[in-house]
Amino acid sequence: MRQTDRFLLIALTSMALTSFCADRAAAAEPDTASLLQPLQVFAAAYNRADCTFPADAYTDDATTIDEFAPFSWQGPRAARTWYAATTSCDKESDYQQFLAEHQVLTLGALATVRQEGNHAFVVIATKLTFQAKGRTYLQHLYWTVSEIQAAQGWRIDAQGWALVDEAPMKIDVNNARYVENGERSSDR
Repeated sequence: MRQTDRFLLIALTSMALTSFCADRAAAAEPDTASLLQPLQVFAAAYNRADCTFPADAYTDDATTIDEFAPFSWQGPRAARTWYAATTSCDKESDYQQFLAEHQVLTLGALATVRQEGNHAFVVIATKLTFQAKGRTYLQHLYWTVSEIQAAQGWRIDAQGWALVDEAPMKIDVNNARYVENGERSSDR
């Protein structure tokens, strides 16, 4: 084999490998917008205080872990039971001890997004503001979600909420805005 043929073979092989690797890297990138859709559907229903469970965001047997008793909801309709409790639509739930109202969930920055085939893992920072016992509170949480891709799109199959911190908020009466850590919050 002549040296020019060898260089040509090496160049073609390098181009093929580069193209193959680029295609694999592009295929490995998760479709973040699609993965966020069920989270956004949930947040919209939650922020409307909608007592109708957002079924198009969850699988039928989605599991939930949250910071209030019984702390874990598993089995058929478990996410529906959790949703009714956390939105105060279930007046008999243990969650009523908080007497929370005007709950607003804000989705923040993505911490982790992984997808392999029809399975995905998402961790997103969130802020939850709510009123309880005459005060407004702010919680920073991480929402960890496992998703499955169904025929209708991505669905939450399991979720957990991790409380990072909670604090009462002050209201800047002059500007009618909430104040968080001494700074005015523009997203309220």
